[in-house]
Amino acid sequence: MGSAVIVLDAQGRVMALNSAAEDITGWTASQAVGRQVTEVLHSWAGTVEPCPDLTEAESESVVDTRSGKVSYELHSSPLTDSSDHLIGRLIIIRDITERKRTQAELLKQQRALAAMEERDRLARELHDDLGQVLGYLNVQAQAAREQLAKGEAAVADGYLERLVAVVQDAYVEVQGYVRGARGAVSPAGKFVSTLKQFLRRFERDSGIHVDLAIPGEFMGGMVDPPAEAQLLRIIQEALSNVRKHAAAQHVRVEFEMHLDGLHVTVEDDGRGFDPAAPGGGRAGGGFGLGIMRERAREVGGSLEINSTPGRGTRVNVRIPLGRNRETRAPLHES
Repeated sequence: MGSAVIVLDAQGRVMALNSAAEDITGWTASQAVGRQVTEVLHSWAGTVEPCPDLTEAESESVVDTRSGKVSYELHSSPLTDSSDHLIGRLIIIRDITERKRTQAELLKQQRALAAMEERDRLARELHDDLGQVLGYLNVQAQAAREQLAKGEAAVADGYLERLVAVVQDAYVEVQGYVRGARGAVSPAGKFVSTLKQFLRRFERDSGIHVDLAIPGEFMGGMVDPPAEAQLLRIIQEALSNVRKHAAAQHVRVEFEMHLDGLHVTVEDDGRGFDPAAPGGGRAGGGFGLGIMRERAREVGGSLEINSTPGRGTRVNVRIPLGRNRETRAPLHES
C-alpha cells in the first residue's frame, strides 16, 4: 500500500512497519522494532507521544529531504482487544505534498478571481455614484450660470459653494474606493492584519473611535477567499456610512464563531434612522446598504440592519465558514 503503516504496543514501542514506513522514516524494520515511536518519528516530536486512551489524533509535518520539503499527514488510532482494552496504536502516514500544493494553487486562483470580481464591482459602483454626482454638478453649474446672467452674483455664489462641497465629498469618496480596492483582497493569511490596518486608517481619517473584538479561535483562512474579500468590503462600506451619516463617536466591530458560520457585527452610537421610513431611510440604495446585502448573498451569507432614531445602528453579517476551516475551536449555538 502507498501509505506508511506503523504498529505500536501500549507503551509506544514500534512492533511492526511496512516498506513505505521504512522509506519515510529511514529506519529498517529490524532497526525500528522495539524502539520508542518518538525516536523513530523524530520529525513529529510532540505529536506522537503514547496516548493512554482511545482517542484518535491527526497532525501534519513538513520534512526536509534531499529532493526538497515533503508534507506528511499522520493519523493515529487505537488498537483494542476483544474487551476494548487498549493494546497499542496504529499510525498511518500519507504523503500530502501534492495535495497541499494543489490547495495552495487553488487558494491563489480563488484570491485572483476575488480580486477581479471586486474590481468589476467597484467599477460599477463608481460609475453609478459618480454618475449621480456629475448629474448634480451639471444642474448646479447651469443654475449658477443663469443667476450670473441675471446679475445675481450672491445667489450664484451660493450655488458655487455647494458645487465645491460636492466636489470635495466626491474626492473623499473616490479616495475611499481606491483604498478599499487595495485592501479588499487580503494576502494569504493576512485577513486580520488587513482589517486592523483599515480600521486604524478609518480612526485617523474620521476621528471616530473603533473597538475590534476577535475571538482567539478565529484565524484568516477560516472563510473562503471570495468571502474574505466581500466581508472586508461590507465592513468598509458600513464604516463609510457611519462616517458620512451617523454622527457617531464610537463604533464596535465584533466577530463571533457560530455553528452556522462567522457572525460579524458593526455597531455605532450615532443618530440612527428608521428603516421603515418612506424611501427606506438610510437603507435606501443611495447609502450602499442594498449593495452590502448583495455582497453577503453572493458568498452564501446574509445581512441585517437594525436601527432606531437616536439609538444608533447595528449591521449584522453572517458568512459561511470555508470548506478547509479548522473545526477544533468551540463554536457558539446560534
